[in-house]
Amino acid sequence: MNQLSNLKKYAVLYEELYAIAETQIKTLFYENDFFGATHEQELNQIKAKHKPKKPGFLDVLHKYYLMTTLGLHKFSFMHFFKTILLVIIINLRYGKFKKVVSFYNDIISREINSLQNLIPEIDLNGKKHQIVKVILANVLTTFIYSNLLFPRKVQFKLEKSFYMGYYIGVNYIISDQILDSLEYTKKEKLEFHNLVQNVLSDSDYSHFSNGRFYAFINKIITDCKLRFPLEENEEFYKILFLLEQSQFDDLCFNYKKGQTDKLINKSSLVALKTLFSLIAVNLKLSRNLGDNINKSILWTLYCQMTDDIRDINEDTDNNILTLFTLEEDNHKFNPYKLYIFLTNKFAKKYYASWMYSDLLNMLNDSEIQSEVKQDDRKINIFTYKILGLKFA
Repeated sequence: MNQLSNLKKYAVLYEELYAIAETQIKTLFYENDFFGATHEQELNQIKAKHKPKKPGFLDVLHKYYLMTTLGLHKFSFMHFFKTILLVIIINLRYGKFKKVVSFYNDIISREINSLQNLIPEIDLNGKKHQIVKVILANVLTTFIYSNLLFPRKVQFKLEKSFYMGYYIGVNYIISDQILDSLEYTKKEKLEFHNLVQNVLSDSDYSHFSNGRFYAFINKIITDCKLRFPLEENEEFYKILFLLEQSQFDDLCFNYKKGQTDKLINKSSLVALKTLFSLIAVNLKLSRNLGDNINKSILWTLYCQMTDDIRDINEDTDNNILTLFTLEEDNHKFNPYKLYIFLTNKFAKKYYASWMYSDLLNMLNDSEIQSEVKQDDRKINIFTYKILGLKFA
């Protein structure tokens, strides 16, 4: 009975959190105009004051800080100091660090290969770099919030965060791949969703044993619970549950042209999905979920739109519905107006002029809606700039 109540409890919590997010997004849409064919005036105002440039080291640190703290604060000297300290340690002991990276890289490869055999239709190795970025964010965030006077405890925490990052990455990437794939039927996607929800809420999932995804999910959760027993890590599993639910709801989203309530619904879902993924990396933020959503949902909407604008062409080719790939008439919703509005809002709030550079770097001046320029070096800039290593 307790197991079943966990599933219901998490589901109710999700509905409550979604309602908070939707209220904020609804206010955003009702108080501002994001409709109309052109956004040249808004864009030209930015071009008149800012030029596209490569982000500097401090820009990258600031971006990472805002991402991993949900934009709740403008900056942190402690965060800055510990990141610089980590860079110094890495450079002083680069040879040893490289061996450590190689060791853990081998672990990731071995884990992914064992999963690949259970679900050959998904190219997990091709997504390894995305999983590594989640691991990197998780480990670095743990380091920053650790007491460095106790190195053994720090080492233990870092190893724990490494594996937590791995399971967060696998959970997110696999859910994204399966739920977005055209190879699976709606029935199979629903079965996958129900299986994952039962698994993450510690409910009985034996009735899925003959399903397509059972062996694969069972291996992941068995390994995960061996390292992180649910009784001691309920917050971790709860956030993964909420994240997967938001991914599934985003998949099920059914858009109709010209309906503002549908735009609000879609915007709420993508912002919530990003927020849960960021909280999974920094579990300290899970303590006040409702309050943090209320304060940060517009920031995570901006973060998700930044990712989506990079992938417009790929998402269009794969029929993936984002705010930038909605088929709208010219006089209807214009996502670029919304994105430029959010860029202005947060660039001023956080004194972050690099957001304007990001915007101008990503948009192609000649055909703004047909092409997005963002190469791998810029997307993976944190790995390169902070550590100087290619993890994958």
